[in-house]
Amino acid sequence: MALCELYGVTRDFTLKRPAQKAVDFTLKSQNPNLGWRYGIKDSHNDTSVTGWQVLALKAARTAGLDVPDAAFAGAQRWFQRATNTEGRTGYLSPGSGSSMLAANDGKFDAVPCMTAVAVVCRIFTGERLSSEAVRSGAKIVADSPPAWSGRKLNFYYWYYGTYAMYQVARHWKGWEKDMLAAVMPHQRDKGCVDGSWDPVGEWCLQGGRVYATAINALTMEIYYRYARQEDVAKR
Repeated sequence: MALCELYGVTRDFTLKRPAQKAVDFTLKSQNPNLGWRYGIKDSHNDTSVTGWQVLALKAARTAGLDVPDAAFAGAQRWFQRATNTEGRTGYLSPGSGSSMLAANDGKFDAVPCMTAVAVVCRIFTGERLSSEAVRSGAKIVADSPPAWSGRKLNFYYWYYGTYAMYQVARHWKGWEKDMLAAVMPHQRDKGCVDGSWDPVGEWCLQGGRVYATAINALTMEIYYRYARQEDVAKR
Protein backbone atom coordinates (compact mmCIF):
# COMPACT_ATOMS: atom_id res chain seq x y z
CA MET A 1 0.00 0.00 0.00
CA ALA A 2 2.83 2.38 0.86
CA LEU A 3 4.63 1.72 -2.43
CA CYS A 4 1.46 2.15 -4.48
CA GLU A 5 0.45 5.36 -2.74
CA LEU A 6 3.94 6.79 -3.05
CA TYR A 7 4.03 5.99 -6.76
CA GLY A 8 0.54 7.41 -7.23
CA VAL A 9 1.45 10.69 -5.56
CA THR A 10 4.94 11.23 -6.99
CA ARG A 11 4.78 9.40 -10.34
CA ASP A 12 8.41 8.52 -9.71
CA PHE A 13 9.10 6.00 -12.50
CA THR A 14 11.61 4.13 -10.32
CA LEU A 15 8.73 3.09 -8.03
CA LYS A 16 6.40 1.71 -10.68
CA ARG A 17 8.07 -1.67 -11.18
CA PRO A 18 8.51 -2.55 -7.48
CA ALA A 19 4.96 -1.38 -6.76
CA GLN A 20 3.55 -3.56 -9.53
CA LYS A 21 5.65 -6.51 -8.32
CA ALA A 22 4.19 -6.06 -4.84
CA VAL A 23 0.70 -6.01 -6.33
CA ASP A 24 1.45 -9.14 -8.37
CA PHE A 25 2.60 -10.95 -5.24
CA THR A 26 -0.60 -9.96 -3.45
CA LEU A 27 -2.65 -11.24 -6.39
CA LYS A 28 -0.76 -14.54 -6.45
CA SER A 29 -1.40 -14.98 -2.73
CA GLN A 30 -5.18 -14.59 -2.96
CA ASN A 31 -7.31 -17.69 -2.47
CA PRO A 32 -9.22 -18.43 -5.69
CA ASN A 33 -12.45 -16.38 -5.77
CA LEU A 34 -12.12 -15.43 -2.10
CA GLY A 35 -9.77 -13.50 0.18
CA TRP A 36 -6.45 -13.81 1.97
CA ARG A 37 -4.93 -14.96 5.21
CA TYR A 38 -1.27 -15.47 6.18
CA GLY A 39 -0.20 -17.96 3.55
CA ILE A 40 -0.11 -18.09 -0.23
CA LYS A 41 -3.33 -19.61 -1.55
CA ASP A 42 -3.52 -21.59 1.68
CA SER A 43 -7.33 -22.07 1.54
CA HIS A 44 -7.84 -19.99 4.68
CA ASN A 45 -9.35 -16.49 4.71
CA ASP A 46 -9.79 -13.80 7.33
CA THR A 47 -11.44 -10.41 7.18
CA SER A 48 -8.55 -8.48 8.68
CA VAL A 49 -5.86 -9.59 6.22
CA THR A 50 -8.33 -9.40 3.33
CA GLY A 51 -9.12 -5.81 4.29
CA TRP A 52 -5.47 -4.76 4.12
CA GLN A 53 -5.05 -6.40 0.74
CA VAL A 54 -8.12 -4.58 -0.60
CA LEU A 55 -6.73 -1.24 0.59
CA ALA A 56 -3.41 -2.04 -1.08
CA LEU A 57 -5.12 -2.97 -4.35
CA LYS A 58 -7.32 0.13 -4.13
CA ALA A 59 -4.17 2.24 -3.82
CA ALA A 60 -2.66 0.37 -6.76
CA ARG A 61 -5.66 0.90 -9.02
CA THR A 62 -5.84 4.58 -8.06
CA ALA A 63 -2.16 4.87 -9.04
CA GLY A 64 -2.89 3.31 -12.44
CA LEU A 65 -1.27 -0.07 -11.77
CA ASP A 66 -2.70 -3.32 -13.12
CA VAL A 67 -5.32 -4.82 -10.82
CA PRO A 68 -7.87 -7.25 -12.30
CA ASP A 69 -11.54 -6.92 -11.37
CA ALA A 70 -11.49 -10.57 -10.29
CA ALA A 71 -9.37 -9.71 -7.25
CA PHE A 72 -12.02 -7.32 -5.96
CA ALA A 73 -14.82 -9.74 -6.83
CA GLY A 74 -13.14 -12.49 -4.79
CA ALA A 75 -12.76 -10.18 -1.80
CA GLN A 76 -16.45 -9.27 -2.05
CA ARG A 77 -17.35 -12.97 -1.92
CA TRP A 78 -15.36 -13.37 1.28
CA PHE A 79 -17.06 -10.39 2.94
CA GLN A 80 -20.45 -11.79 1.90
CA ARG A 81 -19.51 -15.17 3.35
CA ALA A 82 -18.26 -13.67 6.62
CA THR A 83 -21.31 -11.43 7.22
CA ASN A 84 -24.41 -12.60 9.04
CA THR A 85 -28.02 -11.61 8.35
CA GLU A 86 -27.78 -8.65 10.75
CA GLY A 87 -24.88 -7.15 8.77
CA ARG A 88 -22.20 -8.03 11.32
CA THR A 89 -18.96 -9.32 9.78
CA GLY A 90 -16.74 -11.78 11.61
CA TYR A 91 -13.04 -12.45 11.54
CA LEU A 92 -13.18 -16.05 10.35
CA SER A 93 -16.92 -16.72 10.05
CA PRO A 94 -20.26 -14.86 9.93
CA GLY A 95 -20.80 -12.64 12.95
CA SER A 96 -17.87 -14.11 14.88
CA GLY A 97 -15.52 -12.06 17.02
CA SER A 98 -12.83 -9.71 15.80
CA SER A 99 -9.13 -10.37 15.45
CA MET A 100 -7.34 -10.12 18.78
CA LEU A 101 -4.11 -10.69 20.66
CA ALA A 102 -4.37 -13.61 23.05
CA ALA A 103 -2.39 -11.69 25.69
CA ASN A 104 -5.17 -9.07 25.78
CA ASP A 105 -8.04 -11.52 26.25
CA GLY A 106 -10.65 -9.95 28.52
CA LYS A 107 -8.87 -6.60 28.80
CA PHE A 108 -10.79 -4.71 26.09
CA ASP A 109 -14.44 -4.46 25.11
CA ALA A 110 -15.51 -5.97 21.82
CA VAL A 111 -16.01 -3.52 18.96
CA PRO A 112 -17.35 -4.18 15.43
CA CYS A 113 -13.92 -3.86 13.85
CA MET A 114 -14.38 -6.50 11.17
CA THR A 115 -17.73 -4.96 10.24
CA ALA A 116 -15.98 -1.63 9.66
CA VAL A 117 -13.38 -3.40 7.50
CA ALA A 118 -16.11 -5.06 5.46
CA VAL A 119 -18.12 -1.86 4.95
CA VAL A 120 -15.28 0.20 3.51
CA CYS A 121 -13.92 -2.69 1.46
CA ARG A 122 -17.33 -3.53 0.02
CA ILE A 123 -17.56 0.08 -1.14
CA PHE A 124 -14.02 0.12 -2.53
CA THR A 125 -14.63 -3.11 -4.44
CA GLY A 126 -17.67 -1.66 -6.17
CA GLU A 127 -20.66 -2.50 -3.98
CA ARG A 128 -23.37 0.16 -3.92
CA LEU A 129 -23.74 2.41 -0.89
CA SER A 130 -27.44 1.56 -0.97
CA SER A 131 -26.88 -2.18 -0.58
CA GLU A 132 -28.41 -3.75 2.51
CA ALA A 133 -25.04 -5.11 3.66
CA VAL A 134 -23.38 -1.69 3.52
CA ARG A 135 -26.32 0.06 5.16
CA SER A 136 -26.72 -2.42 8.01
CA GLY A 137 -22.97 -2.72 8.60
CA ALA A 138 -22.55 1.06 8.64
CA LYS A 139 -25.31 1.38 11.23
CA ILE A 140 -23.56 -1.15 13.47
CA VAL A 141 -20.31 0.82 13.24
CA ALA A 142 -22.03 4.19 13.74
CA ASP A 143 -23.61 2.87 16.94
CA SER A 144 -20.15 2.12 18.39
CA PRO A 145 -18.20 5.40 18.04
CA PRO A 146 -14.65 6.06 19.29
CA ALA A 147 -14.19 6.93 22.95
CA TRP A 148 -10.94 7.38 24.88
CA SER A 149 -11.79 4.89 27.58
CA GLY A 150 -9.46 2.19 28.86
CA ARG A 151 -11.53 -0.76 27.68
CA LYS A 152 -12.54 0.82 24.36
CA LEU A 153 -9.14 1.87 23.03
CA ASN A 154 -8.83 0.20 19.66
CA PHE A 155 -7.02 2.46 17.20
CA TYR A 156 -7.27 -0.19 14.49
CA TYR A 157 -11.08 -0.04 14.74
CA TRP A 158 -11.05 3.77 14.72
CA TYR A 159 -9.01 3.73 11.51
CA TYR A 160 -11.34 1.43 9.60
CA GLY A 161 -14.43 2.93 11.20
CA THR A 162 -13.37 6.40 10.07
CA TYR A 163 -12.74 5.08 6.56
CA ALA A 164 -16.22 3.54 6.49
CA MET A 165 -18.10 6.46 8.04
CA TYR A 166 -16.45 8.97 5.71
CA GLN A 167 -17.73 6.97 2.78
CA VAL A 168 -21.21 6.55 4.25
CA ALA A 169 -21.80 10.27 4.57
CA ARG A 170 -25.05 10.14 6.56
CA HIS A 171 -23.14 8.80 9.58
CA TRP A 172 -20.06 10.98 9.16
CA LYS A 173 -20.72 14.09 11.24
CA GLY A 174 -21.50 12.24 14.45
CA TRP A 175 -18.58 9.85 14.00
CA GLU A 176 -16.19 12.68 13.11
CA LYS A 177 -17.08 14.57 16.28
CA ASP A 178 -16.50 11.55 18.49
CA MET A 179 -13.34 10.54 16.65
CA LEU A 180 -11.74 13.97 16.95
CA ALA A 181 -12.70 14.18 20.63
CA ALA A 182 -11.07 10.80 21.25
CA VAL A 183 -7.88 11.24 19.24
CA MET A 184 -6.81 14.88 19.20
CA PRO A 185 -6.60 15.74 22.93
CA HIS A 186 -4.36 12.74 23.61
CA GLN A 187 -1.54 13.50 21.22
CA ARG A 188 1.57 14.17 23.30
CA ASP A 189 3.07 17.64 22.96
CA LYS A 190 6.14 17.67 25.19
CA GLY A 191 9.51 16.02 25.51
CA CYS A 192 10.96 13.24 23.40
CA VAL A 193 7.49 11.78 22.70
CA ASP A 194 6.21 15.06 21.26
CA GLY A 195 3.73 14.41 18.45
CA SER A 196 3.09 10.78 19.33
CA TRP A 197 0.26 8.85 20.93
CA ASP A 198 0.85 6.61 23.94
CA PRO A 199 0.75 2.84 23.21
CA VAL A 200 -2.37 2.18 25.27
CA GLY A 201 -4.72 0.66 22.67
CA GLU A 202 -5.60 -2.97 22.10
CA TRP A 203 -2.94 -3.65 19.45
CA CYS A 204 -0.21 -1.52 21.02
CA LEU A 205 1.22 -4.49 22.88
CA GLN A 206 2.43 -5.61 19.46
CA GLY A 207 3.17 -2.31 17.71
CA GLY A 208 4.10 0.10 20.49
CA ARG A 209 4.27 3.87 20.19
CA VAL A 210 5.24 3.78 16.51
CA TYR A 211 2.08 1.81 15.66
CA ALA A 212 -0.14 4.00 17.86
CA THR A 213 1.19 7.16 16.23
CA ALA A 214 1.11 5.82 12.68
CA ILE A 215 -2.44 4.45 12.85
CA ASN A 216 -3.82 7.60 14.49
CA ALA A 217 -2.06 9.79 11.92
CA LEU A 218 -3.59 7.66 9.15
CA THR A 219 -7.01 8.09 10.75
CA MET A 220 -6.56 11.86 10.68
CA GLU A 221 -5.74 11.62 6.95
CA ILE A 222 -8.95 9.83 5.93
CA TYR A 223 -10.39 13.15 4.72
CA TYR A 224 -7.70 13.38 2.04
CA ARG A 225 -6.99 9.80 0.95
CA TYR A 226 -9.88 8.96 -1.37
CA ALA A 227 -12.92 10.80 -2.67
CA ARG A 228 -16.29 9.58 -1.51
CA GLN A 229 -17.47 6.93 -3.93
CA GLU A 230 -20.86 8.62 -4.33
CA ASP A 231 -19.04 11.81 -5.36
CA VAL A 232 -17.08 9.86 -7.96
CA ALA A 233 -20.33 8.47 -9.34
CA LYS A 234 -21.82 11.98 -9.67
CA ARG A 235 -18.83 13.19 -11.66
